[in-house]
Amino acid sequence: MPDHIHLILFISHSDKMVTGDIQPHRMCEGRFPTVSEIIQRFKTITTKLYIDGVKRGLYPPFNKKIWQKSFNDRIIRSEIEYQAIWKYIDENPLKSEEDEWY
Repeated sequence: MPDHIHLILFISHSDKMVTGDIQPHRMCEGRFPTVSEIIQRFKTITTKLYIDGVKRGLYPPFNKKIWQKSFNDRIIRSEIEYQAIWKYIDENPLKSEEDEWY
């Protein structure tokens, strides 16, 4: 559906993180960002890019805001649950005509 997105974030417990072979992004300042911080950063970056596109005439103007204030999160606890969620995401665009907001 064109009015929302689905993301699956993977948390890695790589030894490279512990040994220092991979440097954290500068915004982390010694810690990894929370899911809320990741989502907020994503919303900020994409909103700025969209506004730039509006100014260049590439996208239609929007009214007030692009993103809703909050987001829904869920911890995937098994491979079976992951497969079910992946299937839901994969099939979601097929449901767009059923969506009252589409």
